[in-house]
Amino acid sequence: MVKLSMFAGYLVLLAGDVSLNLGTSMQLESEASKCAFCSKILRKKQLCLACMSCKRFFHLSCLGDGFEVTRFCHQCLENDSGAEETSESGEPFIPLKLREVVKLHGLKIVHQNIQSLSDKIDQLRLLLHGLHAGIQLITLSESWLKPDRNDSEYEILGYTLFRKDRKGNNGGVAVYARNDLVVTRRDDLEVESVEGLWLEITMPKSRDFLVGSFYRPDHSSNYYDEDFMAKLNCILDTATADGKEILLFGDFNCCFMSAHRSNSECKQLKTLFKSLNFKQLINSPTRISRDSKSFIDLIAVNYPQNICDSGVVLTNLSDHELVYCVCKINWRKAPAHLKTFRNYANYNPCDFWRDLEGVT
Repeated sequence: MVKLSMFAGYLVLLAGDVSLNLGTSMQLESEASKCAFCSKILRKKQLCLACMSCKRFFHLSCLGDGFEVTRFCHQCLENDSGAEETSESGEPFIPLKLREVVKLHGLKIVHQNIQSLSDKIDQLRLLLHGLHAGIQLITLSESWLKPDRNDSEYEILGYTLFRKDRKGNNGGVAVYARNDLVVTRRDDLEVESVEGLWLEITMPKSRDFLVGSFYRPDHSSNYYDEDFMAKLNCILDTATADGKEILLFGDFNCCFMSAHRSNSECKQLKTLFKSLNFKQLINSPTRISRDSKSFIDLIAVNYPQNICDSGVVLTNLSDHELVYCVCKINWRKAPAHLKTFRNYANYNPCDFWRDLEGVT
């Protein structure tokens, strides 16, 4: 009987499922269950999240509500901001402005006319890695992807790719959504002849909202569509019927600078935004050449009060600048209110009026 039990014990050990040093195992488990910020125990009923960079766990209350959105701790942010913006390994230039944007509380969305994602995919991967995946949505115009190319060729760790390719040369739009977002493709809002892609984002403790990414070819393109504005009007009419918050990103090839106000298509787009209560957020050039300046990469929203920051950042990914916005998210719970009610179980009208007379 003793030999049989010893033989069974050896089989269990060979299976690799038993630790020979139980004390060390328990100690490591105990250390892992402590908050890396306050060193207190992480209990089951507490909100706890892991930093996407250092993989340590924190109490949500220790780092504030924004940690649930950014998913990386303050220490990783500080280490990243102190790093040089260029490195010997050839990593791309990461602007200080973009580093500061990533630190803001809220949902970060950027748009870039990238002019061939195939050629810039490595640069984009390094940029997002340098920012510790602090941007939740990246919308791209002029992706130039071929319909027969597989998504795996353009994979970015931690993100899901959505794309709408042009059935021809160049053009096309794409969106990278971080994996912790709940995203639904809204095919019902997309039109075959319009280079536009729609996503619905579902956030906890916040209302769902729509994100549209567009590219409108200019007059010199063989794919120029004279009816683009009318089609966009119909699309936005359908999208706004849901009553959801909408954010539009894209290269519309309509310059919003004051010198181009006489342009008929620019007037149409401005009138369209005004009629549907959209506000255009970008007010500085997004494409600068030796001879001209223009801002044709736009962000338009129908709830501007929910935008806490927006602007233009130089990234050197193409001859277009990157535009961004930061959306407020209502993560904070409403404070508890203590309410008192009179107990009518033993209600006596005479005593009730007598008490009131005593108070007066």
